[in-house]
Amino acid sequence: MIDLTTKSGARAAERLREELVLWLTTVAPDGQPQASPVWFLWVDAEILLFSRANTPRPGNIRSNPRVAVTFDSDRDGGDVVSMEGEARIIREKAAADDVPPAYVEKYAAKVAAYGWTMASMLVDYPVEIRIRPTRLTRLVGAPRARVARARTPGWPRGRLVRSEGPSSRPRLPRAGSSWSCIP
Repeated sequence: MIDLTTKSGARAAERLREELVLWLTTVAPDGQPQASPVWFLWVDAEILLFSRANTPRPGNIRSNPRVAVTFDSDRDGGDVVSMEGEARIIREKAAADDVPPAYVEKYAAKVAAYGWTMASMLVDYPVEIRIRPTRLTRLVGAPRARVARARTPGWPRGRLVRSEGPSSRPRLPRAGSSWSCIP
């Protein structure tokens, strides 16, 4: 269980309540990570989601329940929330009555936009999965340093760099820094 009373935990809890999509990474039996965007609900200190039965996700969870969940960053690469957790399959064939009202409310517009009802969505996504977060692996707030795009030889579309201090001249990241190249 993650500590939601810390600054990082509070931001994670806020995103768990407000975001519509998170990235779930499971691991195939051959060790290959598989990431996919999913709808979810934060309920009872767990992440609830529904999956297609005929995708690798349920099988991956059966063979290895350790997963990672991640939210997209902001446009500057900050506000990253990444957690590790233990997933389990609750039901192979969930019914509309099994879906919490908060999930129905959260995704009502999306479900309607696809031309579904909750019952018809569960025909395609019947597997109910719950994830218990065990570790908040990192939370990076919006960068305090000014961020600039700089042209770098060999990087035709630029590189994410950070500049600090009174000068606005961009500095390339040092080896091993927290910034990575963006091609």
